Amino acid sequence: MRVLASVLLLALLASPAFAWSLEVDGRPAPLTAPPLFEQGEVWLPYGPFLESLRLRPCWPAPGLLELVGRQAVLAFNLVTGEVTRDGRPYPGRPARRAADGTVYLPLSTLAAAFGFTPVGELALASPPAPEPPPARLALHLLGRAVLVVAPGGEAVLFDAGPEVTPARLRDLGVHSLKLLVLTRAEPGRTENLLAVARAFPPAQFREPGYGPAALRDLPPGYLGLLEEVAFRGIAYALARAGQRLEPVSGLEVEFFSPAGFSAFPGRLAAAAVLRWGQVSFLLAGSLDAEAFRHLAGRARSGLEATLSILPPGVDPLALAPPLEATFLTDGVTLERGN
Repeated sequence: MRVLASVLLLALLASPAFAWSLEVDGRPAPLTAPPLFEQGEVWLPYGPFLESLRLRPCWPAPGLLELVGRQAVLAFNLVTGEVTRDGRPYPGRPARRAADGTVYLPLSTLAAAFGFTPVGELALASPPAPEPPPARLALHLLGRAVLVVAPGGEAVLFDAGPEVTPARLRDLGVHSLKLLVLTRAEPGRTENLLAVARAFPPAQFREPGYGPAALRDLPPGYLGLLEEVAFRGIAYALARAGQRLEPVSGLEVEFFSPAGFSAFPGRLAAAAVLRWGQVSFLLAGSLDAEAFRHLAGRARSGLEATLSILPPGVDPLALAPPLEATFLTDGVTLERGN
């Protein structure tokens, strides 16, 4: 039988003076005194084995022992012998007993109160611990920006327009920024880049490259971000088709645009596919001619995605930014969040 939680095993060896051992999850567990065996009941001395079974002992009043578990609170009145479960009398169950100054607790009462499942003649399995929810990756659409937050709070951010503030990122569970991507140097994508980079200095920065331009033509926040990247020594590279990164363990970012460089300011746009397990996202909030060519044959080039986030008019099945939305995935399924 497969046991999914702690197993308490009490083994007796037949001999004139019997030997005994206590194990929890296959490891010896200490008892402060030998167990007692009377009238078909096993009595275990109060001690550290209780914590091995995820029971927290406490003494709320003199002579009153409480055992706190996930399912119940079991109380033994050491003066009257009364047993209560969740504050109500628990009749028909053996109570505590004392011998040689030691308090002994009845195994059957513990089993009944906390839902232990018998496994063998004198073995117990504690109720299975609740399965933790699957670790999920969150993808947030914030205006023209796309924020991807891994289960541990490590994040990847594409663009940072007016809707993206450091406070908003903290509210969405961001602890550190592993990759910052500017998809295109244009208003609506650059306003808060500098504020975000100062609050969450990214480990890496990627952009398509702006090309020759007069300083007065640069979009707001763009020049300040480049200065911050240089000042902090943040790893910098131009985003180019074919590049693959794994900024967060298990999260792959593959750029499919741009392929080269343009002499015209702001002509290039970075686009990428993100993969988390079996779920993928196609991100192209802005498109240049190269990205259009890739998207035209994306089924042939392996760019099919579970969810596409593309500009209006590109794909009727895609989401068109700017908008506010959240998606959650465990790497197998994708669902819309609140």
